[in-house]
Amino acid sequence: MDYSLPRPEPGAFVPYDYASQIQEQSGGGLELLDLRAAAHDGFDRFVAEYVLPHGYSGDPGLYVAYVDCAGSQGPVGEIPITGTDILQVSIIGASPRVSDDGVWAETPEIDAPGAAITDIDYQEQTGGSHVLHLGVGHDRADFRVFSLTDPTRVVVDVAHPD
Repeated sequence: MDYSLPRPEPGAFVPYDYASQIQEQSGGGLELLDLRAAAHDGFDRFVAEYVLPHGYSGDPGLYVAYVDCAGSQGPVGEIPITGTDILQVSIIGASPRVSDDGVWAETPEIDAPGAAITDIDYQEQTGGSHVLHLGVGHDRADFRVFSLTDPTRVVVDVAHPD
């Protein structure tokens, strides 16, 4: 049985209780290049930009849901997130960045815009996925998640309160 909700139309905001795969993975090898966030009219936006090295192509898989707490693989455990709710976005097909000297590169730091997105934690994990936790500043915030190409980006918009 498939218990997932239907996929939203591209660019459409989905309700607070949406929890499902938004986009199937069609490639792999995404390496994080940059993180940024900003406030816009009616919503706050988070963007993760990627490069596709080694001839990879395709879109990241996206699975999105509100969660009770932010967690991490490994010794970190629960991650404190500021906000009324926590939106988790799994970005499937991403790999950890390794610097030229063979060690993991640092994940860029980013500040939250503050109205709808109050906190941001981006985890570059092993196993072919990265996990994003967004602190959301108000109850039952609608959101939309999608990817863009040229360059490859994952975009998360969280609606401001009415």
